[in-house]
Amino acid sequence: MKKNPIKRWRLFADARLQGQMCARLAVYWMFCQASMVGTIVAMSCLFEGTQTNSSVIEMHFIVPALAVSTLLFPIFLFEILAFSNRFAGPMVSFRRQLKQLAENETCEKLTFREGDFYLELADHFNQIQEKVQSQSKPEEKSNTSFLPPLETSDPTGMESHV
Repeated sequence: MKKNPIKRWRLFADARLQGQMCARLAVYWMFCQASMVGTIVAMSCLFEGTQTNSSVIEMHFIVPALAVSTLLFPIFLFEILAFSNRFAGPMVSFRRQLKQLAENETCEKLTFREGDFYLELADHFNQIQEKVQSQSKPEEKSNTSFLPPLETSDPTGMESHV
């Protein structure tokens, strides 16, 4: 199977799937933020003892931690989209080719990019596509072959003898 060296330029190959993945990542990130803040507050309360010192220490640790994690979130988001594109993109191509095959009985060979998941799926699809095309060709030939003329009969049911 020929590998396509062209890189994908769209980050969202399947907006529904990848959108759900991004939403989950955002929820996980929020839980991570809440647990990080909770841990810092709990640790400062346990080890510092005084309320005034602990609030200063909390802000001293919380603000930079939140800032760093907020700056890292877009990087994580981009990475999850780029990674999911390796399996969402092939599925979009597969669905498109499958639909075309179902409607036309012909389509191009399915190729995925190097590094994509489901490379063997493209091989199996191409084998099925070849079988479908080879089975549809004999039907076309039989329709164009010479057929003997149809016998006509008198609609009245009476045959004329000439």
